[in-house]
Amino acid sequence: MFNFTKSLGYFLATAGLAAACGKTPAVSTEKGAIVTRDAAIGCAGATIEAQLKCVEGLTFTEVTDGTIPAGYRRFDLQFTQPTDHLSPDGETFQQKLILWHRTSADPMVLQTSGYNIYSFRLSGLASQFQANQLQVEHRFFATSTPASADWTKLDIRQSAADFHRITRAFKSIYHGKWVNTGASKGGMTSVYHKRFYPQDLDGTLALVAPLSFSPADERYVDFVDNDGGAAFATCRAKLEAVQKALLTKRNQVTSTMTGNFSQLGGADVALEHAVLELPFVYFQYQDPRSADTGCDTIPAGATASVDQLVSFLAVGNDPGGYNDEGLAQFTAYYFQAAHELGSPASKMSHLQGLLKHADTYNLDTYLPAGVRTSYLAESMLDVRDWAQGESDSIMWVYGELDPWSAGAFKDPARADDHLFVVPGGNHGSTPFALPAAQKAEALKILGRWLGKPATHAAVGRTLEDDEAKVRRPL
Repeated sequence: MFNFTKSLGYFLATAGLAAACGKTPAVSTEKGAIVTRDAAIGCAGATIEAQLKCVEGLTFTEVTDGTIPAGYRRFDLQFTQPTDHLSPDGETFQQKLILWHRTSADPMVLQTSGYNIYSFRLSGLASQFQANQLQVEHRFFATSTPASADWTKLDIRQSAADFHRITRAFKSIYHGKWVNTGASKGGMTSVYHKRFYPQDLDGTLALVAPLSFSPADERYVDFVDNDGGAAFATCRAKLEAVQKALLTKRNQVTSTMTGNFSQLGGADVALEHAVLELPFVYFQYQDPRSADTGCDTIPAGATASVDQLVSFLAVGNDPGGYNDEGLAQFTAYYFQAAHELGSPASKMSHLQGLLKHADTYNLDTYLPAGVRTSYLAESMLDVRDWAQGESDSIMWVYGELDPWSAGAFKDPARADDHLFVVPGGNHGSTPFALPAAQKAEALKILGRWLGKPATHAAVGRTLEDDEAKVRRPL
């Protein structure tokens, strides 16, 4: 297990002189971050290609495929990171980054999904403020995985240290303001970076980022049970009726499921898990007021045909996401949830007598064979205490109907912490969906952090939109 006290002291110490001086130096001699100060000075005023070549451990390729927004250049990067920041001379791995470059004087948006890099696009924040952007793939996801696959090196402190080294390295090129952002697990990851290395950043925009306190946090059950209040009571009842109908007709439903379900123990187990999570995921991603997927489209439970039930489940919480291929891309997330991040509980009381595999509904079932961990409660309690007493310059944005809002950070600690809730919003909520007055307030705050006013142009399709289509667990 990762020693919490020791690791906390180390990761705070690595901020070193930066923390003591109240700012992060423009260049660093930290091994593996960038070249020495003298060599870095020789890069000043050079082309962006020459400046990137000055970053030690960085390789890059420019992409010119006709999809680059006006005023930007895109570079695909590989950045050498230590597998263990406590042992920087040991094993290393290549972390994937995407750079969207405007000018070195413009602010930088440091963005992560908290998972893979799923899409190559500007975030809403970078688009609205015409900022540079660095997309970062999280350690242990996709190609950003150490060869040893040592799961003990996957925790929030090691991740925060990854982002810290990236920030220090690229501040030798980008001298403007730095704001980090992400949605869902990406928002959580951004908060952890801010928690351990506050001097790296001028602000944090954390979208729909929950804070959970156990591997089966019951607060989410209460939220879903009351989601939308009286206005959606019928909707919630219909979802529970559909759950019962799906389990009653499980043999007919599982016959329509495709893929290999060996990770969970078979299609029947996968169906149960998908059904248990159906109400949560429905409110997470659907708009209950929508003509296409709203409450009126929910089948009539026991009287619905198998085809109707299967079609609705495919939209509400596709069981295909529980097959081996669907789960594989999120293995590292499940480990993190079991080890530190926590996870929601799901209501089972109304399904008694219909569940056959309730004992499999836990995070251990989702871990690779032979991999086990214990939940480290101190991690999220530490983040909670910091957020309530020390955090600063963080904007949290949540959706009113999003079940993950049960884990919302509450009571911003400082005058420059801010909490916004999008009315009727789901897990895709952003400050650009706020009512006009609140949106204007949020953009003013973000502009102050970025040192640049918003364009106030309509934000079209964003990176967050693309990520929401492939981000299933969180």
